[in-house]
Amino acid sequence: MRTSLPANLRPLCLLFGCVLAVAASPNASLAQEPASPPSTVNPTSSLLQAAQRYGLNQPNTRPWRLKASFQLLDAQGNPTDTGTFELLWISQLQYKQIYSSRSFTQTQYGVPGQVLFTGNPGMVPQAAFWLRNLFSSPMVSQIVISRSQVQVRGAAPGTPPITGPGCYDLRAARQPANWVPLATYCFDDRGNLTTFTVGFPRIGDATYTRPLDFDGHLLPGDVLMQQNGVPVLRAHLESVRWFTDADRSEMQPPPDAAPWHPKTPVVGRTTSSAPPASAH
Repeated sequence: MRTSLPANLRPLCLLFGCVLAVAASPNASLAQEPASPPSTVNPTSSLLQAAQRYGLNQPNTRPWRLKASFQLLDAQGNPTDTGTFELLWISQLQYKQIYSSRSFTQTQYGVPGQVLFTGNPGMVPQAAFWLRNLFSSPMVSQIVISRSQVQVRGAAPGTPPITGPGCYDLRAARQPANWVPLATYCFDDRGNLTTFTVGFPRIGDATYTRPLDFDGHLLPGDVLMQQNGVPVLRAHLESVRWFTDADRSEMQPPPDAAPWHPKTPVVGRTTSSAPPASAH
């Protein structure tokens, strides 16, 4: 029987760009001296500075490959499924995604004009979306931030930004300030991203630990996803590195790869059943 995240743990289209080491690779190391906390000029500029440093979704980032291990958890925190998630990424139209667990295994191939797959048919578990975005894109894109309202948590609109640890609320451009924010990002006194909350609707809280500096890109080494305070997903970044010629040779779909069903959520595609799960 296939196990997936709770049905109401669904991605926000706006926030994800339609809007997811036992031994880390030699290219990735623990972030000892991250850049200054994201707190200069004004809250929007502060969050934009953080978005420049976090993730692998910045413009002109060259192709990369990452692998994470994960556990899906029940209400008592016990594992209900375990597995690995691997993503080879060139662009939204060229990628290879491998989701492998005890209950479901599938490989997707993004090629120009279509998506092919091998392995179990049907919709990939929702955990794949979170694993992809929480590691490769722990923050929304700079475009989304620049078009949104950003406010320091607990501060009145227009007040000076903080200069140390704190939280930033992200709201749609015309969303009233007293409404629940679309998302909240919190940083520690070293400028490391520690938590991310999707707040409208409230679908989850991600706690980031063990920050890694991968050639100037900061990524969470470990992630705990919770819903209403209950852990549902625990994940660990095993490795991340830039593409090699050997990686490119793996991008070719095998002869038995079948076309993906158009109603199934896939990377970088709009579908009738769910928003696109793209690494933005």
